[in-house]
Amino acid sequence: MNKELIKLLSHLLDKSDPNWAQNPELIDAMNKLHERKTFAPPTLQEVIDELARQKVFNHVVQATKFWNFYEAKNWMIGKNKMKNWKAAIKTWNFEKESIFL
Repeated sequence: MNKELIKLLSHLLDKSDPNWAQNPELIDAMNKLHERKTFAPPTLQEVIDELARQKVFNHVVQATKFWNFYEAKNWMIGKNKMKNWKAAIKTWNFEKESIFL
């Protein structure tokens, strides 16, 4: 979506003022639009790898539970689209390793 928006804005600016590209404020605004990223849900493997990196006990099972939970909710937290899945992992209640195993 950002690419289409940037293309449209560039076209409109070209039509209204061909010298817009010399305006530092407009250049800065266009660069910020270009840098802005949209949320892309992780793959199950990315979640597994992240939990392994964090040394979470039974990371494959835990990653699968996390991924299935948010996949079923369309990666929503309440009424809002998730913005950062790695941050969401930090608040997830993972099962802790039992000292009796």
